[in-house]
Amino acid sequence: MSAEPQGPPLVREWLATAGLGGCARGRAAGTRTRRYHGLLSVAMQPPGDRWLLVNGFDARVTTTTGEWAISSQAYEGGEVRPDARALLESFAHEPWPTWVFALPDGTRIEQQVLRREGVPLAALSWKLLTKRKSVTLRVK
Repeated sequence: MSAEPQGPPLVREWLATAGLGGCARGRAAGTRTRRYHGLLSVAMQPPGDRWLLVNGFDARVTTTTGEWAISSQAYEGGEVRPDARALLESFAHEPWPTWVFALPDGTRIEQQVLRREGVPLAALSWKLLTKRKSVTLRVK
């Protein structure tokens, strides 16, 4: 995987397509700041008439030492909450958008958005990168 190009992560963007006119897209920092940032956008009549079907999710990780948000939401006026950007260790856009979050207790979590060519779906994946006895991921 290649590292994110230089520049503030909040303004860098990623795009994942499936060849059908829709896409998944967002900020490298993980915060949705635009109307069409989301996980599943489909083109009802390609190439136009796009609908955003899934705009995002909230994800939290709990370990024996605490609970942390690994997703962020941006609101009008510039407010971001929960703000997981400080936990973002890295972002790579290839082979698909991949984030690594480093929690204060040393726990590292990898998150990916996967798209398959020719299929209008997006899949999310999380992987625990450090051995821990008790880690819980909650996504809604």
